[in-house]
Amino acid sequence: MDKPAAALQHFAAPDVTRDCSSAPDRRSAAPAFQDVYRDEFDFVWRSLRGLTVGTRISIEDAAQDVWLVVTRRLDEFRGDSSLRTWLFAVARNVVQNHRRQQQRKGGLESFDETLEETTPAADGCTPEEFAAWRDVRLFMSTLNQDAREVFLCRFLLEMTPREVASATGRNVVFIYTETRNLRASFKRWHESREDEEP
Repeated sequence: MDKPAAALQHFAAPDVTRDCSSAPDRRSAAPAFQDVYRDEFDFVWRSLRGLTVGTRISIEDAAQDVWLVVTRRLDEFRGDSSLRTWLFAVARNVVQNHRRQQQRKGGLESFDETLEETTPAADGCTPEEFAAWRDVRLFMSTLNQDAREVFLCRFLLEMTPREVASATGRNVVFIYTETRNLRASFKRWHESREDEEP
């Protein structure tokens, strides 16, 4: 495995072999909240972890808000999209609300400030995982918001292009194109950092 891929593997969804190609079952009833919470807690947490990069938004507070929304609106879910698409859209909206609140209180923090104050223990991962995540976060700091969300969804959450398009409201052709561009950009960026190391 090359180093750019290794940097990403710590944060890819564990069930990378799941089949997302089949059509959703629109006849099924909404799943039970306890089942969703048990099965998708890690996905929601990692979604928020990526969406809050470069801010002082508390992942714990954002996660609580996400699950409050899920408890209120889960009955509305009828399988028109995958459950993870729906959950990511909820998480994205929650983070956007937190960002607006943070901006009203004095603005978003820079990536450098939030990275410097984060330690492996505080970030809930091993030193090796933290180093990989720091690289990913630094790369994400070079991206605009649209590209950052595509990078998170495609490479860290292993969502399909159609899932990403549905969750973000973007054209699926854009998602395919941006995925190719981001893969090449991350590889170049990672290689350039290796060249700078003594």
